[in-house]
Amino acid sequence: MVRIKALLLIGFLTISTWSLAQTETPTDSIADPEKEQVMAMVEALEFYFNLLGSKRTTAKEKETIINQSYTKLFRDGKVQVEDDLQENRSTQIFKDVQAYLKDVDFFFQEAVFDFEVKNVERLYLPDSTPYFKAETVRNLTATGIEGDTLRIAGQRFIEFNFDKPGGDLKVVSIYTKKIDREKQLRNWWLSLSIGWKKIFQDEIGIYDDSLTTDELTRIAEMDSLDLANNDQVVSLEPIYVLTELSYLRLSNTFISDLSPLTAINSLKTLDVSNSSVYDLSVLKYHTGLEEMILFNSHVKDFTVLESFGKLRRLNLSNANGLDFSFINSLKAIKELQLTGVDGIDKIDFSNLLELEKLDLHQSDIKSLSGFDVLNDLKELNISQTSIADLAPIAQLNDLQVLILSNSQVKSITPLKSSPTIKKVYIDGLTIPEAEVNEFMDAKPETLLIKDIEELSAWWGALSEEWKTRFSEQMEWVSPPGEALVLLLNIKSLDADNAGIRTLEPVAKLSRLTYLNVSNNNIKSLIGVSKLKPLEVLKINNTNINDFTLLAGLNNLKSIEAVNTSVRSLKGIDGLAKLASLNVDGAPVRAEEVVKLLVSNDQLDVKFQTEALNSWWGGLSETMKKIFSSAMEISGTPDSDDLHALTRQSEFSINENIEAGDLSAFEKFYRLSSISLTRTGLSDLDYMPNKENIRSLSITESPLADLSSILQFKSLTSLNISNTAVNDLRPLSVLIDLQMLNCSGTNLRRLRGVESLINLQKLDCSNTSINRLDRLEDLQKLTEVICFNTRLKGNDIEGLKAALPSVKIVFY
Repeated sequence: MVRIKALLLIGFLTISTWSLAQTETPTDSIADPEKEQVMAMVEALEFYFNLLGSKRTTAKEKETIINQSYTKLFRDGKVQVEDDLQENRSTQIFKDVQAYLKDVDFFFQEAVFDFEVKNVERLYLPDSTPYFKAETVRNLTATGIEGDTLRIAGQRFIEFNFDKPGGDLKVVSIYTKKIDREKQLRNWWLSLSIGWKKIFQDEIGIYDDSLTTDELTRIAEMDSLDLANNDQVVSLEPIYVLTELSYLRLSNTFISDLSPLTAINSLKTLDVSNSSVYDLSVLKYHTGLEEMILFNSHVKDFTVLESFGKLRRLNLSNANGLDFSFINSLKAIKELQLTGVDGIDKIDFSNLLELEKLDLHQSDIKSLSGFDVLNDLKELNISQTSIADLAPIAQLNDLQVLILSNSQVKSITPLKSSPTIKKVYIDGLTIPEAEVNEFMDAKPETLLIKDIEELSAWWGALSEEWKTRFSEQMEWVSPPGEALVLLLNIKSLDADNAGIRTLEPVAKLSRLTYLNVSNNNIKSLIGVSKLKPLEVLKINNTNINDFTLLAGLNNLKSIEAVNTSVRSLKGIDGLAKLASLNVDGAPVRAEEVVKLLVSNDQLDVKFQTEALNSWWGGLSETMKKIFSSAMEISGTPDSDDLHALTRQSEFSINENIEAGDLSAFEKFYRLSSISLTRTGLSDLDYMPNKENIRSLSITESPLADLSSILQFKSLTSLNISNTAVNDLRPLSVLIDLQMLNCSGTNLRRLRGVESLINLQKLDCSNTSINRLDRLEDLQKLTEVICFNTRLKGNDIEGLKAALPSVKIVFY
């Protein structure tokens, strides 16, 4: 054993230093030191083979021979060695030298090789380059992997040449019968089954049964082979020719034996998912593997993978009841799929510092303890697990995708502090809507993805016009996929003149606060009624004729419905936050606006602007001046000025006007109180909207006849002081009147007042009134002002007796 280790450590096979005196003279009697060197190399070859076949040689030492030390004897890894490790092989097969060395190690418990040199010849290539051929008898005595005994003896030829001019002799081939590479490939092709031929023909796209040398070479040099779902192949034996393979897929096949992989030297990716493979031990020669897919495999022992220091991607999904502690040694692993795996507790994830993608879907993971150090982790799937606490991963520096669907997570608030999170899948989670909205406000760049299939179906059912508008809004070039979630998060949508015919799609956009669908052929607000946060709605130049679906949208602040078919304002009368309504060009009547303002006195309403402009143009210069002065308007009033003016509920005029000027108030749809002082008016016949006036004051004027006031049927307050009125009898029909001021008039009697059953206050001072008996039945009367009249004390006492609670001002 000491000798073996010493030779391996110092590389004893520097052939030129061997003692030529120790070798026997070949049968060729001509002395030739180089022939003697060939014999020494045959002895060294025997020694290497016996090292590989010995139980006493360690696995590490064998690995060194197979991957490194062989180059001291062989020209390179492409040296062809006839596969002579089986008895009675009918077909001559050649393998790369490393594949042959692996077979010696793998297929025998122990093996002893003996080479007897019969002759050494010096031969010459056509270019006069010398090479040597040693004729030997090789005896192999071995115990197979299953315990069977093997004895094979026969002639073997070993060829040598110089690795470079003046360099060392190296083995270039070992065979029983020499055939060139072309013939090797052709024999190999002829030995293939129809199924295997079909596989390779499909790979190169040529279906002739007789392939050219170039075509066969193309097959032999393939670096990838996909046998997935092929139920015609049960053995990998033919792939010994494909020594360049780096990618091999065997998923969903009946292949169970991986031993032919010893012929492959640079395998990087192996997929045996859903296959019949159950033993990975042969993979000990493939520690350079970078990706392994073992999804739904029959493998029960993964310990061979412990030494796979280059493994980057591993899929062990649905492996259960096994020991996964070997994963702790995979320090270079970047992607790990453990879907449906039981036994996660054996894995210490804090050791896997290069991990970038981890799938634990439906696994038995209980906690994310240790995950806080996985700063390279970009994607994590813990859906359908018992994980509830996200705190350990909230601060990870590179986490971008997190799948939480149907887990036990109740709060995503910890993720608000995640610096890089881009997508979070939350299907099946019971997270409060308020928390979801708060999260989206805090991290608008993060997608909260749920119900994606339903959302995709919704998208598919949209009209092309809606798809175009949404795509333009979101700047999408191709179908959006998961990015549809971004659409659900938008707060503003401008679909002006988009060619749409229905608003139903906007029902999905539950976070909208601004919506403009003007200039579209839409007839209904169906869909908008779902938008509880909506603050601004623009439906100008549409066929909308009804606001009832807006009832309940309590955040609405502004509605524009210019040139629509809206007639009634029912539905928006309860919207307390509504501050602006524009129904210009719509057939909305003033009565509707007045009713609306009863519930929302501060609402700014615009309607009938064209009529207002025409109205203003028809006003007298006197009224224009009065109105402009009252509203502080300079120059020609704009639409806002006119609307502000005509929405006044009270107005006063204190200068001379013509009787016809009163018609200017026809557009004052809210006017309920008017005061006319020193106007020179003797009647109010031209006053419009009399039925809406509740308070009327016409004083210091030549008014004498009250008949023009009879149509003010809603009056509750009337001031006719300092006028020429001498008869109150026309007022007897104004039974709602509560306050009457007739002071300073020509009254002598209060006839007519006795019918004013709701009268509470009467001022008849500075008149010629001489009796109060007509007031004695007015039970609601609370105050009478009657100084400077013709009344006497007994008149006052009589009223007090009849109405003891009345306050009387008399002196």
